[in-house]
Amino acid sequence: MKSIALLLASVLFAQGAPAGASEPITVLGLPLGGKLPAPVGKCKNAPPKRDAGACWVYSRKWPGGVSGSLHLPDDPSRPTWAAYAMFEASIAKDGTLKEFTVESSDVYSFKTIVDSISSRFGRPALPTPPSSYMGFASWDRAEIGITTFCKISGPCYTKFVSAEVAADNRRRTQEVVKRDAARPIAP
Repeated sequence: MKSIALLLASVLFAQGAPAGASEPITVLGLPLGGKLPAPVGKCKNAPPKRDAGACWVYSRKWPGGVSGSLHLPDDPSRPTWAAYAMFEASIAKDGTLKEFTVESSDVYSFKTIVDSISSRFGRPALPTPPSSYMGFASWDRAEIGITTFCKISGPCYTKFVSAEVAADNRRRTQEVVKRDAARPIAP
């Protein structure tokens, strides 16, 4: 029995970090799945100055952390569609950035955003050609989950989730599919 436990421990050690733990990935200058370089406080000015540090324009606490509208200082490494955007974010109690959403103005097209994201993460798994009403694309990778939804006559919303959140989303989806598999097709 002891040798089986030792073998199991050596296999787990050889595999590295436990499931769910992953390295942060930097996206749009933010350490998704990692900690922000400095604690985020409330913004002193409304609206905050462009060169002000990261701060909460509006925030609300939830049992696992805080979420809300996040002001980010200008970063020349951001693509144009995200450079002047509004950011919504969720940060865990330990300071880990779990997810964030970029709200781009309607000046930037669905194609521009999809092409920008695709240049780094490959083509989306679930793309829909933009219709007269909307466009939707989704990337589901081990290290990140991304969805973008554009209203043709309105803004685009692009959500980035950490590997941990993406894995949890996949697990929940599989549970729903499994649960609903026994349901009849016809009414």
